[in-house]
Amino acid sequence: MRFVTIAALAGLVWLPACGGGSPTTPAAPTPAPASLTIVSAETEAPVAGASVTVAGRALSSDASGRVQLPERPPTGAFVDVVAAGFLDRQTLFRSGTTQLSLWPRVASSGLTEDFTANVVYTSASAPAGGPVGESPLERLRPGVAMATLVATPEILGDRSALRALEDAAGQVGMATQGAIAYVVSGARPGAGTSFDVRVDPGDALCRSGQTRAYFRGRFVGDEIIGGQIVFCSLSTARTTTAAHEVGHSLGLQHSNASRDLMFGTFVRGRATSLTPREGLTVRLMLQRRGGNRFPDNDRGVTVSGARSRVTVCE
Repeated sequence: MRFVTIAALAGLVWLPACGGGSPTTPAAPTPAPASLTIVSAETEAPVAGASVTVAGRALSSDASGRVQLPERPPTGAFVDVVAAGFLDRQTLFRSGTTQLSLWPRVASSGLTEDFTANVVYTSASAPAGGPVGESPLERLRPGVAMATLVATPEILGDRSALRALEDAAGQVGMATQGAIAYVVSGARPGAGTSFDVRVDPGDALCRSGQTRAYFRGRFVGDEIIGGQIVFCSLSTARTTTAAHEVGHSLGLQHSNASRDLMFGTFVRGRATSLTPREGLTVRLMLQRRGGNRFPDNDRGVTVSGARSRVTVCE
């Protein structure tokens, strides 16, 4: 067996030389095929029949939500996804991309396209009546699994204020289905994301008499890395305004519906906790990059410097 193998190899080497030809160049390897799976960002169910354009090539997702690509697109290639019932998505093919999720236009929780435009893409710091849907999505920095609400002794020593803040912290866990946990503490952690929480009637933003509280976020680009929650009175700290301000720390803006917790004004009938559609919105936001633009476009997301922004709530 050993003799036959050597002889065969010898024949392969000798024959081209005998015929006067040159050695055969090995064929270039065929590019490995790639695929994308299109799913609902709400349910993770596959989305069939989605029109997917990758680097100018028009394709469609099959019954399992899969789109078979003839070859792996170059990093940075444009990807467009259009599917019934979902916001049009515009993104880039990035290293490791195997799945794309789509943001629902309407959901059973009450989420609608208009609600998304307001509570995600309309800055709560903008004057009332300003343009809707023209601000970038803001969210906690990716990778944050825990954040600390660092309360002053005044809040920690007031049973009602402490309960309101702890309830607000608990709502984060429920809204994110355990992906992010908020804890209340009197001590600042040595590392990680934290938000200082205090009562300060003498604060410049509280002196107008109309402000109940405000959130001052610290950002890197459009990612929240920390900040402050300031209540203009201890009585305000005892209310569900605490949960409203914690909602801002997650990146939620103001809803245009008075029944939602994130409605910008404390009114009778406003929800006492994040509504189902607000909770769903938080989970959807965690699947997007900070700086994403309405309806669902992250092609222009860039890393920029540090900044801060104040959201005043009445």
